Amino acid sequence: MKLLSSNGSICGDGRVDRSSPYGREGAALEQTASFTSGAVCSNHFIMRDAPLYSRQQVCSLVGVDTVLMGSWLRDGLLCSIDVGERKHRRFTRSEVLLGAFLREARKAHLNVSAMRALSAKVRQSVALYEKFSFDLDEIDDAQAIFEGWQSQEQFVSTYKADFNWQKRNPDHLNRVAGIIADFPFDRRDDWRIGWGLWHGTGLLMVWQTANGEWVIEDRFPQDERLPAASVIVFDVDRIAAIDWTQAGPA
Repeated sequence: MKLLSSNGSICGDGRVDRSSPYGREGAALEQTASFTSGAVCSNHFIMRDAPLYSRQQVCSLVGVDTVLMGSWLRDGLLCSIDVGERKHRRFTRSEVLLGAFLREARKAHLNVSAMRALSAKVRQSVALYEKFSFDLDEIDDAQAIFEGWQSQEQFVSTYKADFNWQKRNPDHLNRVAGIIADFPFDRRDDWRIGWGLWHGTGLLMVWQTANGEWVIEDRFPQDERLPAASVIVFDVDRIAAIDWTQAGPA
């Protein structure tokens, strides 16, 4: 199995390259996750064995009927993939989560054009998180170095001096190095939306600008002033509270 690395610490055959800028402590650990289908991501996670759901299962999980589901598909609000020779229509976990968001957006009386714009934004954000499925603290540490708020030497020194930190996160240095090399920090806000929806936590704030553009963010402005006269707030904790065991037969 081959791993990809942006900093040279993992060789093509999986051997650890001790020339890593973070030394032996930066050796990557092979890990598995289950939300894409076999691609090697830039954070060294091997994505495989992703569950896929039928149209009926999505309806059961999201709590909508097949008529509304069909409407969403025709309007391009949800996307499916074809599976097998018979091209059965299947949906990823992220599309199920998006369906739960669309259900609540519909309850808020958003029209199709608004839901289409928001679903595209949410889908892009989740895809970005799936590509860079790091932890928040890893992103924070990497950005601090990338932006020059903290020197790389100081960060490495602090990590090496904290044995509890090393025990909790033995691959932290190597993962932070990969983030610095590959992560699009200008899209961190988008990434955070995907992270929140995937982990089922936080809020999503939606509004329309003066020029008609729909905007979605996962936090209130720091000055506590709303960005528009009308703002819709979604509770991601409740939206993502899906009982996946209730999917039923495909």
